[in-house]
Amino acid sequence: MKNSTQVEQLRVLEKQLQDSYPSRSLWAGLADVIPDAMFVMDEDRRIIYWSGRAEEMTGFTPGDVLGKNCCADERCNNCAKGCPLFQEGEMDNLEGIFATKDGRVIPVLKNGLLFRNRRGRILGAVETIRDISIEEQTSQALAREQVRFDSQKRLLESVIGAVSEGAVAIDRELQIISFSRQAAEITGVAVEDAIGAKCCDILKNPLCEEQCPMQHLADHRTRQPGLPTRISGAGGDSIPVTESVVPIFMEGKLSGGIIILRDMRAEEKLALEQMRSGQLDEMIGRSSAMQNIFYLIDRLAEIDTPVCLVGEAGTGRDIVARTLHRKSVRSEGQLRSIDCGLLPDHLLESEFFGHLKGALPGAVRDKVGQLELAHRGTLYVAQVEKLPLALQKKLVQFLANGKFKKVGGKTSIESDVRMICAFSDDFESLVEEGSITRELYDAVCGIVIKIPPLRDRRLDIELLVVHFLKGQDVSGMGEIQTKKISAGALRALVRYPWPGNVRELRNVLDYAVSVCSGTTINLNDLPPEIISSLVPSDDSGEDDERTRILRALEETHWRRSEAAQALGMDRSTLWRKMKSFGLC
Repeated sequence: MKNSTQVEQLRVLEKQLQDSYPSRSLWAGLADVIPDAMFVMDEDRRIIYWSGRAEEMTGFTPGDVLGKNCCADERCNNCAKGCPLFQEGEMDNLEGIFATKDGRVIPVLKNGLLFRNRRGRILGAVETIRDISIEEQTSQALAREQVRFDSQKRLLESVIGAVSEGAVAIDRELQIISFSRQAAEITGVAVEDAIGAKCCDILKNPLCEEQCPMQHLADHRTRQPGLPTRISGAGGDSIPVTESVVPIFMEGKLSGGIIILRDMRAEEKLALEQMRSGQLDEMIGRSSAMQNIFYLIDRLAEIDTPVCLVGEAGTGRDIVARTLHRKSVRSEGQLRSIDCGLLPDHLLESEFFGHLKGALPGAVRDKVGQLELAHRGTLYVAQVEKLPLALQKKLVQFLANGKFKKVGGKTSIESDVRMICAFSDDFESLVEEGSITRELYDAVCGIVIKIPPLRDRRLDIELLVVHFLKGQDVSGMGEIQTKKISAGALRALVRYPWPGNVRELRNVLDYAVSVCSGTTINLNDLPPEIISSLVPSDDSGEDDERTRILRALEETHWRRSEAAQALGMDRSTLWRKMKSFGLC
């Protein structure tokens, strides 16, 4: 039985949905966590809300569409046939094409739902659009997209159901007042069992103690972006999800929130299978960016074309090159590498082409160059922009005819080599700057793979941490032991900006393993720069110090030991300052 307070809250929510639209701030909050374009229409099909993602995907600004009929100019092929949303009351993964502002025609998947009042009168509708043009390029990518749709059904049954992932509405007392069908599928908990229960009992996960979503809403009154975590399912399974929270305001007051759960099991399963099989060496990731790279590597296995790798230092460009070689038709040949930024100009030519005895100062014997050693294999060249222009021209000549001469030599040598080049910056801008000749750019840039920085693939950090901690020699004497990491330390790693990318993460974990005296790495085992990143920079003013202390307490969820570590002071000093600033 529900108590009278909860019944009244349900009636308030029902009235809001049946008699009027939710506030624009709620639509905007939902649009921030929905990965698709979204727009809202009134009963006359006039567009009254147009999300930022809708503008990004279509090119149409709110000024172009607001107040206009959604079928104006027949931008979607479904409009010409009669709007299925207003005819049938809902759309579920309806395929179609959409004409963008710049004239492009893109394939899309559409979902939508009508809103009606108690008497059945239409109040309006909400619709989401997903661009599937990339997925349609290959059947495999399309199949992955369909699996995602099957596991996260995009039927919008209510405002809660307007979110394509699992959605759970909670009140200020953390009681669940609405539980979507998608949430039931993810957790294994029946809707009727979830309604009226505490959210921490149904969605039990480390964030409940460390970063309670409702506490975040109460403190900040803004949405909480997706954070990776694991919830305990009905059968006791540990389910990987990302959890976002959107506030619900009624009459200007915070009345609850909507927890958005994105099921990450399929992505994690694929990533773990790839790790276990060793097919992708040390390439690890469940983020969509990394899955796209994995797909490209598979496609390039039978294609013998030059490849350009673009990414910041430390992102693993060398690992991608090694994986490309191992999976290619040239895997029986050697993989050789040259880092053009590590050698002086006068030695680079010899490194590529080799030299004869006496051809260079100190050349006391003949040398075989990397191009000759890589015959019928692969040559990985990093920092190509560091090559002298004269050497770039010689390299272009080799790529054109497959022949070269050693420094000081007159005999042409043939070599069959696949080039994989790595750049740390946009190579087109390097051409404009003159660092790379247009001829070399055209010769080496066959297929381009962009490797994202770690800060743009935070979903992968947990998997990388598990991988790097697995089987560490913790004693330096061959004693292999797998360390664990606490939720607080993992949270700090996920939030850190990682200017050194994956390489820096590995170094940080090596440091933590070395200083950790137990079996679990805690926050105080991490390097100082990781801990200090949790709080703003120091300042001499009293108000600023109070702000720093308050921020540290919020970031560590009022755990004074962790807050003191982050602030660089002991617990007693922190306690004294908290009392002086009225924080306790």
